[in-house]
Amino acid sequence: MKKYLFISVLLGCYMSCLSAQPKTYFPAGANDTLHLNTFEVKWFSEQLAALEEPVIFNDSTGFEGYRFTWLRTFHNPIAIRIEKQGDEYWLFWKKCDGAGGYAPGEIITDRKRKIEIKDWAAFQKKVDSIDFWKMPARIRNYGNDGAEWILEGRVNGTYHVVDRWSPDSANAYFRCCYFLVQLTRMKIRERDVY
Repeated sequence: MKKYLFISVLLGCYMSCLSAQPKTYFPAGANDTLHLNTFEVKWFSEQLAALEEPVIFNDSTGFEGYRFTWLRTFHNPIAIRIEKQGDEYWLFWKKCDGAGGYAPGEIITDRKRKIEIKDWAAFQKKVDSIDFWKMPARIRNYGNDGAEWILEGRVNGTYHVVDRWSPDSANAYFRCCYFLVQLTRMKIRERDVY
């Protein structure tokens, strides 16, 4: 009887540990430029799980769109999705009360609105201008503090992710991602954009 009780407790602990594992939001690669590394996958996934975002890299529901995840070291983590749903176009944005470089905290903003096809087309033009689908997933150029600018896309079943650390505001990648921030109409102080 004790043997079965021990096995039952052990199995319960194991199942509890499995369920406590965060979702994986990105495919991981081994030290290449096509994938994020294991540390990044864990960090970014924990932030997106706190934001209660869907996993899109292996989506089977027909997701078509892009997500920008903005993880500023000392400011609230933000995720913005732009999606094509049939003949409609939608913008979703969420923000947590923690910090992108630390614990994400709890959701304080969870909004969505229908957008015009011209907004989708304008964003698509920016995606094309940076040749998003051919960009390496990562280029390491860290500094002391800054922000991760992570852009994911899934179109026609093809997925790609690009992560850049604190791109300069004159950079086309910055302008592409920040376009989504502007579409949300969130009020963000200029000094908090990094």
